[in-house]
Amino acid sequence: MARECPTKQRSQATPQATAPNRIGNVPKKNVQLHFVTAEEAQVDDGVIIGTLPINSISARLLFDSGASHSFIHEGFARDNKFPTMEFGRGFWISAPRIMLESNQIISQARLEIAGLEFIANLIVLKLGNDVDVILGMKWMVKH
Repeated sequence: MARECPTKQRSQATPQATAPNRIGNVPKKNVQLHFVTAEEAQVDDGVIIGTLPINSISARLLFDSGASHSFIHEGFARDNKFPTMEFGRGFWISAPRIMLESNQIISQARLEIAGLEFIANLIVLKLGNDVDVILGMKWMVKH
């Protein structure tokens, strides 16, 4: 008789699978990337391209007002042995014509501009080979 009880049957229902863009019950953070290469960026007045030191290593930078967050090319980070950390919930990165995913960050990267030091948290991502770092609006507004 207990087996046939409708209340007991509902409480033992199989739990739903976690959505693919979630880790546990925490959704991935959605972020926006405007450009992936310097070549694409050169046609936009809202972008500045230059070379500046990141952790004392010369890097090709893109200041991109269309990017919500800041990014670092995975090859540049790996080649220069930048310590990465796993960002538990991860990121969905929306870029022109593509959707990317990352759960790696570089925390507290040091950026030097005109003798002043700034800190940036960078999402590790495969970018175009002509860009090492993209600084987005979250960083620009803060600094």
